[in-house]
Amino acid sequence: MKRVVWGTLIVLLAFTTMASATRVTTMGGVNNIVKDVQNIFIYPQSLTDYPDQMWLQVNGAGNLHSLGAHYAIGGGTLGMYFTTDNLASTYAPGVPNNLGGTNFTYDQKINLFYACDGFGFPVGAQLSLYGDSHSVDKTTAPEDKSVESVMGLGIDLGATFIDVLDAYFTFHTVTWKHEDADGKTISEPNGNTIIGFGGRFWMEMSDTYTLIPYASLTLSGEGKKDSSKVKTSTTAINIGVGDNINIADNIMAVSDLGISFAPSKTETERPNQPNSETKQSNNALPYFRVGLEAEVTSWMDVRFGAFKGWQGRTNEDNNGDKESWGWADTDLYLGAGFHFNNLVIDAQINPGFITRGPYIISGAGGNMFARASIAYIWGE
Repeated sequence: MKRVVWGTLIVLLAFTTMASATRVTTMGGVNNIVKDVQNIFIYPQSLTDYPDQMWLQVNGAGNLHSLGAHYAIGGGTLGMYFTTDNLASTYAPGVPNNLGGTNFTYDQKINLFYACDGFGFPVGAQLSLYGDSHSVDKTTAPEDKSVESVMGLGIDLGATFIDVLDAYFTFHTVTWKHEDADGKTISEPNGNTIIGFGGRFWMEMSDTYTLIPYASLTLSGEGKKDSSKVKTSTTAINIGVGDNINIADNIMAVSDLGISFAPSKTETERPNQPNSETKQSNNALPYFRVGLEAEVTSWMDVRFGAFKGWQGRTNEDNNGDKESWGWADTDLYLGAGFHFNNLVIDAQINPGFITRGPYIISGAGGNMFARASIAYIWGE
């Protein structure tokens, strides 16, 4: 199963799932500069633009990954997402499960959305909840009062002002209870939270050209307290500008240029030992994205996309000694969209299928699609 993981470049804890992630991915990963239902996971207020539809995501392994439903209710839109994504945390304890094993990732319980125009402008919210628990209440000898319980909570808020300024605020936290057979604390969280905000601005320069500057700031921490204390603090900054170019009817090109900085510091305190501090910096200076979406027929679109990131990383140990790396990441994408009345299928095409062809011709196996998103839209 795909995991929701602690990272350091954009945010440390992501409470996300996927709707039409396939479309924005195959255009180069342009979720922040293209209007799409996937925007709701950054800007929950955009749910008002996508009522009365249901999305099903199929991942690269050919498994059903998530299902989301949007319902127009009164003056707003309610969204619910169910996903196989799990929450992972570096320091949270393993939780014994009812099958005799131990969970080191923690189950998604629910992702709920609500958005409306009730304040004269669109506003929205997302609530995300993850968690697993196990406890023992054994009074016969030997007594056992052990507890392992982990919970992840995310709250995302968003609003759109003057029709062109999208803004969001996010707060995520992971907490746990970890006690031994005597009921004594084994470990506890040490600042496992994320606070972030950001926005984008749609600047229509002409009938065919729109600029979209955007920026975000995320402050995050992860750590634990037991016999020692450890905490990693990260400040992530992302600034960029993208554009949408309507080359012709039903043909749109997009591009994106940005920079990101994510310096972090890890502080460790151990009994009877000197405190230590290490630093790491992860940067993309700069990154580029380009993409194209073009109508081929009334029922099919083709999509191309690319991402290039000039990446850098520097590690500094407690003595001030440094080691640095620099490299470039490149990702290329090919996709297609299919429209049959109320049914929409977005697919990321497996490049090998283009040269290999179907099994009946080549005798070689392999998936036609690397991922797919399927929607039924009844509100149009």
